Amino acid sequence: MNEADERALVASVTATFLQHEGKPGAGWLSPWFGQFDEMHEQSREAPLVMGIAPHSMIVGQPIRLRQLRRAFAHLARHREAVWITMAGEIARNFAAE
Repeated sequence: MNEADERALVASVTATFLQHEGKPGAGWLSPWFGQFDEMHEQSREAPLVMGIAPHSMIVGQPIRLRQLRRAFAHLARHREAVWITMAGEIARNFAAE
């Protein structure tokens, strides 16, 4: 993607956040916070799984590492109420029930 296309994409995503959230996103990881918070609230009614697949082009850059740590810290603060695990463990748990 060339620079002009990338700028257009960022502008489009920013406009979408503004339209739906009433404010621009607070960084590229901010959707994780909203996703987690909403699912955490909804999980009071039924169990939910939030898959996180961080792609190296998004979070594998040193400049983005601080935000990734911040996102994981946000999830970890709820460790008593959520199960932070990997897909295989979820499958084994489900199969055992």
